[in-house]
Amino acid sequence: MEKLIIEVRIDEYASRKPNVNVPLSPREIRDDAIRCWNEGASIIHYHPRDPHTGAPSSDTALYAETARLIKAGSDLIVMPTLGAWTLPSPETRMRHILEMPRIPRPGPTSRQLTSGQATLAFTTRRAGGSCLTTLFR
Repeated sequence: MEKLIIEVRIDEYASRKPNVNVPLSPREIRDDAIRCWNEGASIIHYHPRDPHTGAPSSDTALYAETARLIKAGSDLIVMPTLGAWTLPSPETRMRHILEMPRIPRPGPTSRQLTSGQATLAFTTRRAGGSCLTTLFR
């Protein structure tokens, strides 16, 4: 069998309006991540959300709690987003990346580098989950 690395993009900027399965809280994101890990995923990419409103969040504590929960239940490579494009500056957008290493582990194990490379992505809705997956060969 050909070796394959599967990256799962848990929630991107999706809302629950078109898909009630989109995870919002750190625990919901963790639960989807663990289900995807059980199906063969090795990298998890996520966008933290305000657990009450579902709005994208740049709160470092949400990033860190999500990473901690995922790492506590799996050996997934955790790759949080670089941050919302809507934030006013690169410094604001990257704040969580700089602050997360100061928070006790387990934290993220990977950082994103956008290279402009196109990847294949698809969505799946099964077993109450929603995964956007990128495949690398």
